[in-house]
Amino acid sequence: MTESVTQQLLYFIAGCTTGGILIGIITVVLRLLGVIRIQPLHNGVAAGISKQERFVTNPFWLLLFAVLEEAFARAFLIGWVGHYTGMVIAFAISAVVFAVLHIPNGRPTVISMLNLGLVTIVFGLVYLQFGLVAAIGVHYGWNLMQWPILGYPMYGRQVGRWLSTRATGPEWVSGGEFGPEYSVVASVLLGICIVVLFLFA
Repeated sequence: MTESVTQQLLYFIAGCTTGGILIGIITVVLRLLGVIRIQPLHNGVAAGISKQERFVTNPFWLLLFAVLEEAFARAFLIGWVGHYTGMVIAFAISAVVFAVLHIPNGRPTVISMLNLGLVTIVFGLVYLQFGLVAAIGVHYGWNLMQWPILGYPMYGRQVGRWLSTRATGPEWVSGGEFGPEYSVVASVLLGICIVVLFLFA
């Protein structure tokens, strides 16, 4: 039992690290392309951040959201539904549902919808290969690095706590006011992740 808990904890830590590194790579590329500007927040929190925005970007709640989304979109829609529909259909259902759930967060674009589909495949493959805890970790690390730590806008709202990362280039590259999930750079990186996960499956 202790070994199993330890193993799951390691999967979670590895997942968090991976998710954070992925956002870090995107950030480095965007910075090298000169399409974002990163600045420290002198007061420790983005100006004008509401209580609701502070709430949804609290690390604890981000973890809870990651747990709930992965339990539904991956463990249920891919893990359980997949037994009856096959993996291809289950992944398609998961991608559509995941995209629909995120549409209210901001103005959808072709790139953002593509990235939601790609991230569904990445998280789904992580779930199938390493388990639910690892998928939760990747999802959590991705969100934690993106919003509270690096301070990318959360679907048009500034929510950074230590840094503020703003777009200075075209939206299709920088992600604009909606952050890296709206960037073609994320599309390329997620595509590479899918290839790597398939190769090492």
